[in-house]
Amino acid sequence: MAGEKSMATPRAKKKFGQHFLNDRNIIKKIVEAAGVKQGDLVLEIGPGTGMLTRELLDTGARVVAVEVDRDLIALLANLPYYISGPLLSKLLTERAAFSIMVLMFQKEVAVRIAAGPGNRDYGNLSVLSQAFTDVKREFDVPAHLFSPKPKVDSSVVSFRVLEEPKIKMDDESYFRTVVRAAFGTRRKTLSNSLSALGLAKADTLAALQEAGVDPVRRGETLDLNEFARLAHALYLKAHPMKNPGTLP
Repeated sequence: MAGEKSMATPRAKKKFGQHFLNDRNIIKKIVEAAGVKQGDLVLEIGPGTGMLTRELLDTGARVVAVEVDRDLIALLANLPYYISGPLLSKLLTERAAFSIMVLMFQKEVAVRIAAGPGNRDYGNLSVLSQAFTDVKREFDVPAHLFSPKPKVDSSVVSFRVLEEPKIKMDDESYFRTVVRAAFGTRRKTLSNSLSALGLAKADTLAALQEAGVDPVRRGETLDLNEFARLAHALYLKAHPMKNPGTLP
């Protein structure tokens, strides 16, 4: 029932970035997007008033709900947007624990996550999300369906975890470091932004040449395969004793 509210909707706390989703149709769509079924183990971050929790339990799933606001425990919302970026990065690191992640973001963040190369919205989270999962913007959620009403619309995004990354990596941590450096200063060319890696300028330029990437390009123009080749070449410069290997 659209607009239906919990009988005991609490006062939202700004310090936790709380906005409680009250639309049961959207709740059902979130559960459907996740494909939750009986016997599944679900981690819910920010259960809030428990509307989504109840819907998840109705499927027969086992639900672990993590809530920072102790005042809401007795009622047992939604992922706080101010930690959405760092939390997504952490979840991608720990992705082996999940088969699918369904998260709600501020709409503009969701657009960035799903963006492709050559788009100004394309960035660090775009590359990492798309390297390790199949990303899909499921649907948008207008601001008026929350209480209190936020200033922005939201989007639900699903991340289906892949058994293997879409690209080869020498070291996942180093790949992440390269991607972060590439987007660290968007106005700089790669030959300059990659200086954050601490390599000699000559080594950085050599790695770019070996990867077939023009040093005057910027991070937002590279696709996944180009990032893979670049990270591989840079890794060998940073770890000269490693087996050189090859990447496509």
